[in-house]
Amino acid sequence: DKVLKAARHASGLCAASLPAAAAGQHGARGPGTHGGDAMPSCSMPDRDRDRDPDPDRDRLQHQMLQHRDGVTERFVRLESALATCRKALRLGKFLASVRKLRDLKSAPANGDERPLLILSVVFHCTEGLYYFLDQFQFLVKAKVVKKSRTVESLKRWATWAEIASYVSDSALSAICIARMGTKLAELDHTRAVEDTQPDDCDERRKKVKPEKDKLQKAISEHKIALTQNCVDFLMALDEIARLYNLRSGPLGDPRILSTLGLISACIGVR
Repeated sequence: DKVLKAARHASGLCAASLPAAAAGQHGARGPGTHGGDAMPSCSMPDRDRDRDPDPDRDRLQHQMLQHRDGVTERFVRLESALATCRKALRLGKFLASVRKLRDLKSAPANGDERPLLILSVVFHCTEGLYYFLDQFQFLVKAKVVKKSRTVESLKRWATWAEIASYVSDSALSAICIARMGTKLAELDHTRAVEDTQPDDCDERRKKVKPEKDKLQKAISEHKIALTQNCVDFLMALDEIARLYNLRSGPLGDPRILSTLGLISACIGVR
């Protein structure tokens, strides 16, 4: 299509330059001279072809556009159906956050554990609020509740709660990664010291290795969860931009949003 447009543009420029050249030669040699009749006519068929488009090409373009519109419409319907199904499966999910908040009452509140406890409370509160408010969006999609300003306001609150849950959960993961990294370094130091000791420490070495593998696996899981939180956080920022009619920049590109959604879905399936 770009080649055809460039060819038509070039032929149009060539055809437009012909009258000017003809006028120049006509004025220079005068009427009735041989120079005025010896104009090159190689561009005339291109101009005529641009004026009379090929019906086969136009029909093919029309069919391709119809096919593209049909595929786009199917994807839009599939997305709407999946969104409704996903929100239906989230009904009552906020009760899990309420149960976890109740379990935190018995958690130790020591000096080292207090930041984790506070972040856990913030995370479960914001996550539970998001799931609770998200139920109204399902009612709207199911056409039980009509769209109104109140529903739009609840959607904004739900999106802000979602962002707060991602931030608090990411902070929890970062703290856990830092603490596990410190324990892992201590285990490496202990193992290096025990390697210089006699053979009576073999049993201790056997215990260190499984503990080290367990810590490494936990660190990997927290890093994956942190990656998913960052991806979901970016998509939530785009949602905020759309709700407040703001420019989201390159983040609003459908290709970028689709890529982020695929990454988050793959991590979630894992």
